[in-house]
Amino acid sequence: MISSNNAEDDGIQFECRTCHEEPHKPCQDDLSAWAKLCGYDNSCIHLCQEPDERAQETIRINPALIARHQFIDTAPEAGKSYIACVSHPFIAQKAEPFWFLFQPPFTLENGWEENPEEIYYSHLVHAVLDRVLHRDKHFALIIVTVQELMSISAIHELFPETTDASVFAKFDDEFARRAAWVRWLNYVYVYWNLESDVGVWWLFRQDQPLAHEPARLVLQGHWGWHDALIWAGNHRLSEAEAAHLHAFMLR
Repeated sequence: MISSNNAEDDGIQFECRTCHEEPHKPCQDDLSAWAKLCGYDNSCIHLCQEPDERAQETIRINPALIARHQFIDTAPEAGKSYIACVSHPFIAQKAEPFWFLFQPPFTLENGWEENPEEIYYSHLVHAVLDRVLHRDKHFALIIVTVQELMSISAIHELFPETTDASVFAKFDDEFARRAAWVRWLNYVYVYWNLESDVGVWWLFRQDQPLAHEPARLVLQGHWGWHDALIWAGNHRLSEAEAAHLHAFMLR
């Protein structure tokens, strides 16, 4: 467990404060073959600002001010470095690359359910941990360098199409009864959470805006006690899957 302000260690890892278990790292095997990328949900990582002397002085005096109140409101750029705030269940070693979901500040605060238009301003970011600036038991401030980024609206163009029938099996009746959804142009966002402790969400893309039935699953997320993960791919819904989802939206 991280328990000091020593920023010389090479990695970041937190224990669960409830059961003291270690977090789960992103792994594509956690989901079926449709996923081509796995990374972190932004509930355990967000970009704060570009590093400069003023930011580093603020971190020295009051790191929580950066961690809790600084959010980048424009998409990051490949090749640039940023200060990021990370917390459990994020885990990484120095120079280790990882993917995470970048969302603008309004979505960070309120979710896509309140700001679905920001789907078009959200990205998958591939970054590397460069240096730890500050750490304590609950969060750390690190410098990451962005290697590449992928617009959420481009996922269906960049990943090969899959039709694995086991993908949609997770969209079961119990989930459907509890979940809510919102439509915005080409996208349908389906989400469910249990008092913010456990949750899951799905992002479907329609080939045509305002079509009756979403055509593709492009992004899925899950968070719990020991994980906060996203999976990305390009799963074409079968006719039966599309009908099931359409019936859920009509209930």
